[in-house]
Amino acid sequence: MSITISIIIPVYNNPQGLKDTISSLVIQNYPFDKYEVIIADNGSIDNTKDIAKEYAGEYPQLVKYVVEDKIQSSYAARNKGIKAAKGNLICFLDANVTVETDFLSKAILWFQRNKVDYLGCNVKMKMIYKTLTSKYNYLFGFDIQTAIKDHKYTPTCCLIIRQTVIEKVGNFDSRLEGGGDFEFGERVSEADFCMDYAKDIIVYHPTRWKYLSLINKSKRVCRGNAELAYYYPNKYKYLFSRHFIIKNFLPRNPIKFYRVLNDKGIQVSMLTTLLFPFYHIPIQLAGTIAAIKRAKVLRETGK
Repeated sequence: MSITISIIIPVYNNPQGLKDTISSLVIQNYPFDKYEVIIADNGSIDNTKDIAKEYAGEYPQLVKYVVEDKIQSSYAARNKGIKAAKGNLICFLDANVTVETDFLSKAILWFQRNKVDYLGCNVKMKMIYKTLTSKYNYLFGFDIQTAIKDHKYTPTCCLIIRQTVIEKVGNFDSRLEGGGDFEFGERVSEADFCMDYAKDIIVYHPTRWKYLSLINKSKRVCRGNAELAYYYPNKYKYLFSRHFIIKNFLPRNPIKFYRVLNDKGIQVSMLTTLLFPFYHIPIQLAGTIAAIKRAKVLRETGK
């Protein structure tokens, strides 16, 4: 039987995240001979590769292990996975995302019943550790429906596309450290493929619970903004320019935070409510500095 869907998981130094994701994929209520799981290791230097090889050995007909260690980029790893994929549908999942047992069944059915080429799913944030950072990250999680409707893309933490999309618009831009999902989505939209959002197909993404992890994510995203502005100046120069908008560094409205927290059922103290309006400032500053440094390197070296 032919493979219906290929699930590609890019991973770098994240053994536990990989375990969590694969564990939820090997118990799908979908025939094993109709899907494949491709672990695309981006040159991990810890025991992530051992975990990947263990799963490939335990499920040889289901799990494949490929390595992209020449280009340090999650998008390069995804491209490596695409090259190995045999499915008519391709699903991208991040290593740490978990899915329900009927995830694949629902996804296949959605493509069978709808005229869709590019599908975003309902990504719900999951708090494992209830730290201040975790609660903050929970508030600013993924609004996939808005991303697709207003910005014509979905984050690649969970994205499902037809193989024909790749055939027409090409792979991800492996030069990018961040923003490759955005740039890819815009190409898909410009090629007039049908983009949609599936509210009932739910995946779970753990919140970042350490403040440094939010800092590091901001740096990665902002370096990606600098790269997009450099490689595509006519389209994405504004992404770099917006790092210098003063209001982005100002405190936010505490009343809004309080209301949103209440709406989501998150219990926080008054002190926390007062801290949250300032919480983004170091994150924003670290990201802007990273973008400036990356832009400087690009101007001097071109890469």
